[in-house]
Amino acid sequence: MEMFIPGMYWSLTRGVQTATFQYGMRIYNRGSGTVNNATFAFAMDPAPTKLEYVAGDAKDVVVSGGRMSGTIPSIAPGKFATVGISGVFPSVNSTRWTATVAPPAGVADSDPSSNRASDTVTLDSPSTSILTMIWQDKETTAPGEDRVYTMHVENRGFVAVPDARLLMTYSLDGAADDTTTATVECAGRHACPTWADGKAFTVKDGVIFDRRVALKARSELVIKVTIRTQAKCTAGQKITVTNKVFVGKGKGVDVAGQTTDSRVGYIASRDCSSDTSPVTVTKEQGSETVATGQGRHYELSLDNPGAKSLLLTLRDAYKVVNATGERSTATVSCLSSRGQARCPKWADGKAFDVVNGKVIDAREVLLPAKSNIRFRVVVNSRVECAGGSKIEAHNSASVESKAGEPLTSRTSDAVKGYIACNDVSTATDVRQSGTEIGTPLGISAVISNSAGVAENVAVETQIPSGVAIRDQVKPTCAVTGAANGGTRCPADLAWDPARRKLKGTVPSIAKGESVRIGVDGVLGMTRQEGAQPASESRSATPTDLQTVRQTVRTTASALGDTKPETNASQAVVLVPRAPVRPTDPSASASATPASPSATSTPASPSATSMPASPAPSPTGTG
Repeated sequence: MEMFIPGMYWSLTRGVQTATFQYGMRIYNRGSGTVNNATFAFAMDPAPTKLEYVAGDAKDVVVSGGRMSGTIPSIAPGKFATVGISGVFPSVNSTRWTATVAPPAGVADSDPSSNRASDTVTLDSPSTSILTMIWQDKETTAPGEDRVYTMHVENRGFVAVPDARLLMTYSLDGAADDTTTATVECAGRHACPTWADGKAFTVKDGVIFDRRVALKARSELVIKVTIRTQAKCTAGQKITVTNKVFVGKGKGVDVAGQTTDSRVGYIASRDCSSDTSPVTVTKEQGSETVATGQGRHYELSLDNPGAKSLLLTLRDAYKVVNATGERSTATVSCLSSRGQARCPKWADGKAFDVVNGKVIDAREVLLPAKSNIRFRVVVNSRVECAGGSKIEAHNSASVESKAGEPLTSRTSDAVKGYIACNDVSTATDVRQSGTEIGTPLGISAVISNSAGVAENVAVETQIPSGVAIRDQVKPTCAVTGAANGGTRCPADLAWDPARRKLKGTVPSIAKGESVRIGVDGVLGMTRQEGAQPASESRSATPTDLQTVRQTVRTTASALGDTKPETNASQAVVLVPRAPVRPTDPSASASATPASPSATSTPASPSATSMPASPAPSPTGTG
């Protein structure tokens, strides 16, 4: 007896409350004669609802509560019968299923220990995947000019969220005595909340709305928000505005996916004085995403196109958002200068600890007229892999006049990047039921992530000679684990016959989730170099074939992996070895092997046929 998930070869260990499940049972006949009228039984405790027999080889099926029983009319030697069932999980933390099979009366079973299969299924709360996005119609507006945001919230799952929290905030950096008004109205096909009535109101404490809204399964909500800010003079410095939207958990339903989004814009300010000096601060970063412990390169440029020299105070701040155990170091050095500008002595390139987010802490910079200085800032952050997404890293720079005179142009700039933090591991598995040439093989590998989120994971499974993969066989992939964190199978998964590799790039693996890739093959035959033992010098028959232990090896590579030592795993396959001629010149010429050619293609069953052995644990070997 064996239980499995249709389309996969392993048992289910997690499920979702009130979700529909499908199981399959395989009942094998490993004897030499046909078995008639074997009986089976299935039980789940606590019981599911809507338990039913959906397909298979059974007859006289009886269902009662969480119990099912029936008869298998006939199973030929070496074959198996199937029983397909479905039902709805109960609203409990876990449930236990048990499947048994019994031979017909008067027939002895040589191994009754294999007549039972059972497992405990952990049941999670219902969850759904949310996609949240927000757009703005223009990046920069004048004071008092309208800016329109369009918010899109899509429930991509099959579970409705009856009262999801919907929060939108609006914040200004550096505005003096601003007054902000807003209107909120629906712009999509979804039923509009009553509070999104298009009436104008004053925004208080930066919150536009914090409401509860019903999100039907497979539906979307589109809301248009029009903002108008009357900001007072800010000495020629543009005001940075940030709009954020967040979708939170509803009653009894978890939400996952992209539940937050934000947009940054600017409000052009009015000059406070005609006696101003132009300064431009530009901040650029190298790689948007780096691994924990990898240096991120920033370029900071200060430009004075004006006609007078300026003594400036320079600040550079760095912040890692929601990181655990963060420790950052930095170096600051000069890249170049133009005009009469000279590199300050404190930009010496020496490493130091970043304390309270201060990379450059109020340092003096003399910037003569029509000059420019470019700094190179390198920040290295080590963080613990906590949470289920990439970790944000913000870097900003600003200047002010040491003499207190007003400055114009862009006196501050900021960039946002990410720290990739994950722990990818692999487990390779070979399902082999025998060592005969033509025996079907199932080769698979599980690529898991236990922390953060892993993106663009390059995966390779090296398959040795002696294992034949037919050209028409398609590799398989399935997402395992909770499967609600955005984990996806590779779009480029392919078998490379020249290099004998199953290769692909997994776009994303969320924390606690994994993907299983695999390909079906059959045993061929390999030849071992060297002299043949004397015992093999006679004419060979198929029973003379010996086996060679060969290795199937899987490797994975991801940016931000904190434990690369777990990225490789392997499993053993036993491949027939053809007898070879003896190297002893005195050996009889009649000792030519009569076994099949090592290069011949064995006649194997369809690559999609199931192996005649129970599926192993999903953890495999290695």
